[in-house]
Amino acid sequence: MADVAPYEIPTSVLETLAPSARRLVLNRRGSTVWDVETWRGRFAVKLGYPIEATSEWEGQEWTALAPAREGAVLRHLNRDHVSYGDWEHGTWNVQPWHQGNSLYDLWQPHRAQVASPEPGLGEALSCAEAVAALHAAGWAHGDIQPAPFRQKWSRVQRMADSGQERAETVCVAVGP
Repeated sequence: MADVAPYEIPTSVLETLAPSARRLVLNRRGSTVWDVETWRGRFAVKLGYPIEATSEWEGQEWTALAPAREGAVLRHLNRDHVSYGDWEHGTWNVQPWHQGNSLYDLWQPHRAQVASPEPGLGEALSCAEAVAALHAAGWAHGDIQPAPFRQKWSRVQRMADSGQERAETVCVAVGP
């Protein structure tokens, strides 16, 4: 699949946030995520855009709508400091940044073969338990990727993606 260069944050969002710093976190599969620092704190800015069809991958239009859907769910759950809207390629949302190492980051040394090819499974187990607790509570979700899982001190702290912020209270209690 051909990668799309990371999209810049839309001008209207930049003007509202007035960031003092920003860092690209993720750019893949219809999503660009920025970590933005402002005088009001740190925020995640998520930009959705459609995935173009290739010989290996079907086109996906829904990815352009995912950030607004997530923003609407978070607002419905009465989360503070969440906003969302449209931009020329799809939708965006802004939400508070969640500190911690992602499962994706924790396992990077294993992918790069700097460490043993088999990562410790404790982190994955705590994530699976957190998702199981969400399922038991009646929650549904889209696909699960390792990047949204935030871990600190070997326990899941937060899972924030596609409106799954509700997992915060469940995940904090999961792990040794």
